[in-house]
Amino acid sequence: MSRFAILAALFMSAAACAAASEPPAAPASNDAPEIAAYAPAAHGLSCEIDVTRINGGVRLEAQAFDLASGPGTLEYDFVVTKYGAAGSSDIVQGGEVSAQTLGEVELSLERGARYRARLTLSDADGEVCTQEVRS
Repeated sequence: MSRFAILAALFMSAAACAAASEPPAAPASNDAPEIAAYAPAAHGLSCEIDVTRINGGVRLEAQAFDLASGPGTLEYDFVVTKYGAAGSSDIVQGGEVSAQTLGEVELSLERGARYRARLTLSDADGEVCTQEVRS
């Protein structure tokens, strides 16, 4: 096999690996976020991630509803991951549930950037509500 054929094969392999590791393209800015996962809450509770488009990005609000009907103490975890050309970064919020709005994150979304947000409510027995959205 010639040097050229070997170099061409190596180049094609590298390109295929790079393409396989590339995240999927972000949807057009008028697309609604995808609700990736939703687990209905026990005890009549519900949780959601409210997505609002803002200039140059998005605002994500983690919310819990019907708290009075739930068990004693609830904890929440709100994890937002942003993916872009420079890599990814995580924003993690959490603590005891004490109000309807649990946390809020504003992200700038440059061309090709995308995000994933996951909200989990838990009591002493485990998860009681989960929602995930992604762009």
